[in-house]
Amino acid sequence: IKIIMKALPVVLPDYSSSPSEPADSIVKYFYPSGELLSEEPADGNGIMRQYYRSGALAGEVELKDNFMEGILKQYYETGRSKSEERFVGWESEGVAKEYDRNGTVTSVQIYRNGQAVELPY
Repeated sequence: IKIIMKALPVVLPDYSSSPSEPADSIVKYFYPSGELLSEEPADGNGIMRQYYRSGALAGEVELKDNFMEGILKQYYETGRSKSEERFVGWESEGVAKEYDRNGTVTSVQIYRNGQAVELPY
């Protein structure tokens, strides 16, 4: 499983969302200094996003029943793509790519059922 941000600081959740609120409620987490760190759907279905302290988007992925389901996209603080990886129920599936800061693909890996498949180079 790829971690969206390598070193997460201690965060303070926003407990304003509760099970009695609408299904589209969003739970927000903040850096200790107050900037938004991440937001995710309270019911575990929808888009989860994480941010750099600057406010730039660091990564996003769709959740279904609290599982990553779809393409995990990570970004450099400049907004360029850092990586893309498809997940099905928290397991990597299909092609995963990493990019350098200039947008050049630096690695490609194929996954099946969460396991890396050896590429024929």
